[in-house]
Amino acid sequence: MAPVELEPPVVEPEVAEDLAAMEGSEEEFTPLHDEPEGKALLGIVQEFSRQEQFVRETQMKKWRKHYHYWNGLQYLAWSEVAHDWMTADDIVENDPQADIDPALFAKVINVYKAHGEILIGALSSGLPAVRFFPKDADDHEDVMAAKARSRIAELIQRQNKARLLLMKALFIMYNEGVIFAYNENKEDSRFGIVETPEYGEVPVTKRASYCPNCGMEFGVEEVDPQMLEMEQMEGVEPQEQQCPQCGQMVVPEHDDMQEMQEQVVGTNQQPKNRECLEIYGGMNVSIPVWCKDQHSVPMLKLITEESIYMMKEIYPEIAELIVSSSYPDTYEKEMRVSGHYKNDFPRDLCTVERCWIRPWAYNYYEKDTDDALILRELYPDGVYGVVINGSIVAEILSDKLDDHWTISENPLSEVLHAEAIGSTMVPMQDITNELANITLETIEFGIPEIFADGRVLDFDAYQKQEARPGQISPANMPPGGQGLSSGFFEMKASTLSREVEMFADRIESMAQFIMGSYPSVYGGVQEGGGGTAREYEESKASALQRLSSTWLIIQEFWARVMGKAVQSFVTNMQEDEKFVTSKGSNFLNVWIRKAELTGEVGEVEPEISETFPISWAQKRDIVMQLIQMGNEDINVVIRHPENAGLIASTIGVPELYIPGDDDRNKQLYEISQLIVAEPMETMPTAQNPTGLYSSVPVTQELDNHSIEAEICRSWLKSEVGLDAKENNPGGYANVLAHLNEHLLFEQMMMAPAPEEGEEVSEEGLESNV
Repeated sequence: MAPVELEPPVVEPEVAEDLAAMEGSEEEFTPLHDEPEGKALLGIVQEFSRQEQFVRETQMKKWRKHYHYWNGLQYLAWSEVAHDWMTADDIVENDPQADIDPALFAKVINVYKAHGEILIGALSSGLPAVRFFPKDADDHEDVMAAKARSRIAELIQRQNKARLLLMKALFIMYNEGVIFAYNENKEDSRFGIVETPEYGEVPVTKRASYCPNCGMEFGVEEVDPQMLEMEQMEGVEPQEQQCPQCGQMVVPEHDDMQEMQEQVVGTNQQPKNRECLEIYGGMNVSIPVWCKDQHSVPMLKLITEESIYMMKEIYPEIAELIVSSSYPDTYEKEMRVSGHYKNDFPRDLCTVERCWIRPWAYNYYEKDTDDALILRELYPDGVYGVVINGSIVAEILSDKLDDHWTISENPLSEVLHAEAIGSTMVPMQDITNELANITLETIEFGIPEIFADGRVLDFDAYQKQEARPGQISPANMPPGGQGLSSGFFEMKASTLSREVEMFADRIESMAQFIMGSYPSVYGGVQEGGGGTAREYEESKASALQRLSSTWLIIQEFWARVMGKAVQSFVTNMQEDEKFVTSKGSNFLNVWIRKAELTGEVGEVEPEISETFPISWAQKRDIVMQLIQMGNEDINVVIRHPENAGLIASTIGVPELYIPGDDDRNKQLYEISQLIVAEPMETMPTAQNPTGLYSSVPVTQELDNHSIEAEICRSWLKSEVGLDAKENNPGGYANVLAHLNEHLLFEQMMMAPAPEEGEEVSEEGLESNV
């Protein structure tokens, strides 16, 4: 039977073109690492890695040891086979025949972590104060822009849980010595949705009506298409009306005209953006060790291990090239593996290097000058590239290193890679462990060992009988007529030298001196001295002074981080933003408006506070000392209604009722109602010449007019109030009218009572407007 010839399927011309384009695109696709710019970028990345390999491996070896000490893994020995620090248990596990007893090294008193937590706790009790200054203090727009940027900094810190970021930065500084901060403006639906109106050209019908008698035009109006269609279907005729010109009752005639008009046709939904901050250490970020400041860094690499499935999702065009390794194939990869895995390695991971290269670093590429010139032409301001597993270039973009990265600078170090703060605690930790083990062994071997002559005592018979009080056991006299005691010998028991305890105390004092972690920092008992409050304060000041250099480094670092983050926020701001702050038991909206950001800020350099962060306990001590002083001027400040809630929480008894706090909260609630309305107008009077009354009435019998008036004054002069004055003048005037009503009632209550038969006219009261 002859084969049946099938006709080829009929394909529409447009479909055929699309299929041809798709086939052509698949054939023409070339991975970036095979393109000239990809080759050049990969060559620079590999060259830098080769140059810094030895010194970086040495650094990571030290950092890895510090992290082991923090996690309580001590008594370590380096293994060139495992490329990691190994404990006694690890050594015996790998080699059961090893001549080592893990029990001798199992007792660890982790003072390394304890001193680190003291330092981190003391320095992270408060965020460094950041404030922006205007470029010109006499320019109103510059002043408004500086204030708005200060509010933006507060918003960014709230959104990124800045206290936790600061703790992580100090943790990295303690174990590695250098901190890297990354800021990026990201869009994501989890931050919210921004809805913007979508405009388009829509056909509309305009109807021009006129008098059929005299031709006078009655006007032009827009006709609803549905109404026009109903008129045509039902034959509805327009009603008669009198012509103003000829005075006749006529049925207007009309001409319908269609034209295109721009109208809102829908809404666009776009994910909101947010400025995101991340903190890294040297284990994940690589820069040349010789760099003395950030501007001298030619290239920065962020190196992380990521799931291959996530990377395939991000870069589907090279999904087949992204593979994982079941073992750490590089030295750095082994160093970054969590200690929980021990000799194992997590599966389905690939190494991702995100690289930022400065333009002048293109000169490092010496293999092909033409390829280096391509990078300079395509990316004159710098380049960002993603390299997977050391050889696959997944992405190349134009980007600037300094727009996203901030590196801590330690003036006590010659280079950016400063010595870790905790490195000086390592020998102290080793000595502490040795002293603890010696002490325990001495106690364990404190019972002496006894030797006996087998001819004097029958050991087999003695072990078979039960020991009882007053028991008599048979024994033989030693030969030569010697006494029974000559057949026994007792070894001298080991005793702990009195110098051990003295030396341990000395080591503890030395550790506190080295780290500046004196007990007075965290409220511990002061050693020595008379125990007076004055001595405690001096010890505390001395301890904080030791930490002030570290705090100053953190201040400068945090100020630069926030300066870049705020500038990025302003550049990418989509709409007016707000955050909620608490005031008493109420809440207030703090607005950040795009219209306020038109001014210039002086070099976008924030001011940093020189005050050391204080804890809640220290705040309580300060408040209690101020109360005990009994100074009337200080008491006026403490008794101010705005401080009522703060005093209760600082003392540590939030349930404590403070007179006036309810009045304060009531007035703050009323302000929240006043700012969404406008004052009412009436006839001016002597008491109220403006004739404005607030939308929330004042009650003479219930309100505490002096306190509520003071709260209104504070709000009107605050940043929130001044913002309302600029952007919500009606609400601001409403609060001001409410203040005047409180002042009027207060004046009426303070006025002397009229004598019998005397009348007081309304004109007798002074105006408070």
